[in-house]
Amino acid sequence: MIVKYKSIDKEIELLKSKGLKFKNEDLAREIILKENYYFLTKGYEEIFLNLKNKNNDYQEETYFEELYAIYNFDRELKNLLLDYINIVETKLKSFIAYEYQEKYGEENLLESKNLNDDYKSVLKLEILKKQMDENIKKALRYDFNLQESLKKNGYLKPLIMIKYFMFGNVIALFSILKPSDREKVAMHFMENDYKVERQLKMLNSVRNICAHGDILFNFRYRKDNLYSVIVILKQMLDNKEFYSMFIRVENLLVCIRDEIDNLSYHNLLEMMGFRDDYKLLIREKKGEFVMNYEPKPIDTKDIVLGDDILNLAEELAKNTHDIWATGRISEGWKYGTVRDDKFKTTPCLVPYEELPNSEKEYDRNTAIETLKLIQKLGFKIEKDDK
Repeated sequence: MIVKYKSIDKEIELLKSKGLKFKNEDLAREIILKENYYFLTKGYEEIFLNLKNKNNDYQEETYFEELYAIYNFDRELKNLLLDYINIVETKLKSFIAYEYQEKYGEENLLESKNLNDDYKSVLKLEILKKQMDENIKKALRYDFNLQESLKKNGYLKPLIMIKYFMFGNVIALFSILKPSDREKVAMHFMENDYKVERQLKMLNSVRNICAHGDILFNFRYRKDNLYSVIVILKQMLDNKEFYSMFIRVENLLVCIRDEIDNLSYHNLLEMMGFRDDYKLLIREKKGEFVMNYEPKPIDTKDIVLGDDILNLAEELAKNTHDIWATGRISEGWKYGTVRDDKFKTTPCLVPYEELPNSEKEYDRNTAIETLKLIQKLGFKIEKDDK
């Protein structure tokens, strides 16, 4: 049973008055109740607005389901980037702790004699000490290993203490290291220390957005945008980590491209700072690494399939869809008018015959190319009439 709230009905009517359309109003009410009308519209609607209209109405044929798709896209993107920014944070902590301990032994990470002594650094250090006292005091309430370490040694070794630095704390520590120590840490990221500090601050801004649920796709940091963040992560992650991240970003873009119209998709890329050739990023050198994979399928243009084989291709396409659907259902997915990875709903959980032509073509082309390849390689496909 759907609970109806007058305030939600008013919000739907307001969206309608601005030109937004709905495929399923009952589902829209559930989504608005669950997600919050304000968070769904403010900021995410920017992609779909007709800027030529003084009232900021929506573009023609814009649906609520597209707005919700962008909202989900942004949420998935935040979760994704947070994973990899956390990897950078862990690396930074490790680089600082090892370099510090190698040079200064087991002295306190916040020992003033081992840090820069200019006026700004001294002020930063005092603030950092207060913040770390609070961090460690909170951790002592639940962290048994921390309790044991303090009890045994009476102090925290750099490799242990660094764990309790928040990302902002560790960036502040990096900024007040002696110049030679900053350079050593920065060398691990193959950049100069000033550039690394600026990049870390940008990543921290993104991390805060991800952690607090703010809008990410239209991120701006001075003159930089979300594409700039991807470039920075390429510099700070190793090759395998970056490629894994890039593939996940690309998969999100492929999914959202299928859920919104072309104009809105290009608006999305523009707001993210992604150029049409953004995929070239994985081919640019980083150290000795070049991601230059180029798919080279066997050319089957000279193969012509007969009607019987084309009918077979259609059966293969139908079976491919059924295999996919069986797997989805076993994983807990169910039919829904909008694809939602969190709630595991997809509009494609329908019989093959009811799929949109675009979805049928995907399965059909795969089947046809497979059958062509079989013949290209010299095999024969014959029907047993028995």
